[in-house]
Amino acid sequence: MNKKAIYDLYYGNITPCDINLKNHPKLIELNQEMLKLMNQIENILGEKNLYIFDNYNDIINKQYTQLQCISFQDGFKLGLKLAVEALYEDEKR
Repeated sequence: MNKKAIYDLYYGNITPCDINLKNHPKLIELNQEMLKLMNQIENILGEKNLYIFDNYNDIINKQYTQLQCISFQDGFKLGLKLAVEALYEDEKR
């Protein structure tokens, strides 16, 4: 079995920070749409309602960030389990 990916991951040749999402075309498009909608919302809502909406968005962003962290942790745990099983596969036989 080819274990190059496992060794690359272990020795730091594969890192999540290598992925540049800022230039991802779909994210750029979604950010532009979001900005347009936010401008429309700001024009419609009064100051009090905008304050409530901003608080709501803050909570949604915190929740989203927490979900991302949990997903990363779960994915990392699974990846580590797979790597350990692959590295010690020969010893079990």
